[in-house]
This record gives sequence, C-alpha cells and structure tokens, in this order.
Amino acid sequence: MLSVDGLDVLDGKKASFRKHGYVVGPHRHLVVDGFRQSTEAVAAFRFSPVRESNANEKYGNARDVGVIGAAIFNERGTNPWSEREVRRRLKANPFPGGFATPP
Repeated sequence: MLSVDGLDVLDGKKASFRKHGYVVGPHRHLVVDGFRQSTEAVAAFRFSPVRESNANEKYGNARDVGVIGAAIFNERGTNPWSEREVRRRLKANPFPGGFATPP
C-alpha cells in the first residue's frame, strides 16, 4: 500500500491496508508519478495549500496532508527477522545520499 496525503495512489480514495497496492519484485524499483486514474492516465502529485489539497477538497479531511505512507510486507514464507537480517538492518544507513537542503 502506498499513499500520499492519506489517499491510495492507485485509486485516489482513502488509503487502507485492505487494498492490494503494488507488488515489486526483489532488487526492483517503483516510480509513482501521481494518483492512477486508469491504466494509461495518472494525475500528477501537486504541492498546494492544505485547504486546496486533494484530500481536503474531495473528502473534507486534511489530517494526513503532507504524509507519504508505505506498507511493506515480506514475501510469504520468508523470515525478515533472522538474526543475520536484523544485524544487517541495524547497520544500514537510511540516508546514504545525505539529507535534503532546507528550502
């Protein structure tokens, strides 16, 4: 599940763990250009004042504006919590390129 401003990027409706989301293969990446409107059309993400946000205008809810959400699940039958994997993750650098410069 991937969401922007509390809205699912696949249908633009309220995000939920019950939705199927994207399936991304190992060592692959995913580029999401906006809210999917059909198999061919995408509505680009736009920065706007909170009152003009898609979430507020469509659903009257600005609670999650500015939040990018992702639910990531391991492949069925795998153990992401093995001792070796936990050690590897604890040593990982979450910001290998550094931080963004302030505006």
